[in-house]
Amino acid sequence: MTDTSPGVIIHEYWNRLRGGRLVPMREELDPRRFVPALEHLILLEHDLDGPARIRVGGVRLNELMGAEVRGMPGRALFRSEDQPRAEATFTRVLAEPAMADMRVMVVTPGGMTRRGIVTLRPLATQEAGVSRIMGTVAIDGKDVLDPQTKLTILSVNVIALRHEKPKLVAQPAFAEAQAPFTPRPPRGRPQLRLVVSQD
Repeated sequence: MTDTSPGVIIHEYWNRLRGGRLVPMREELDPRRFVPALEHLILLEHDLDGPARIRVGGVRLNELMGAEVRGMPGRALFRSEDQPRAEATFTRVLAEPAMADMRVMVVTPGGMTRRGIVTLRPLATQEAGVSRIMGTVAIDGKDVLDPQTKLTILSVNVIALRHEKPKLVAQPAFAEAQAPFTPRPPRGRPQLRLVVSQD
């Protein structure tokens, strides 16, 4: 059976988009390609001067948190005890770069425990390099929480990305002309000659 969970949909789209590159570009995203995951979507932007902030939050994410999440620090989705771990995970996703999946838990206003997964995948921009994160926050159930309810991190799995080193090919416009190689004998030593005897 094909897994159609939001996190899997986003991961597969992200992986196809990057192809053989380390990470795909933010400008290349086409929301029409991952419509089933849109309501769970989260897009984070990291500025050098502060924490990773939410630039886009899906409808379900806003409903889940009981507030508009756009502009909030990403760590604000989590309990205060887990915020340093969340921020450290965002940093690793961008710095290494890496893929990350967080298993989380939340308690609803009615006292029900819900579990979920936060999926995080890095993106790059022309101007700022690897400085964006796309992902999903998918929680079981349809409960609407309130702004005081936060996510608890149960575990974090981070996988550093690797890709083949590109082959360096000299560009004709910048390559210097190369003189043909001609072996020369070392200075101060006579050149060896082949002597053939006819005896």
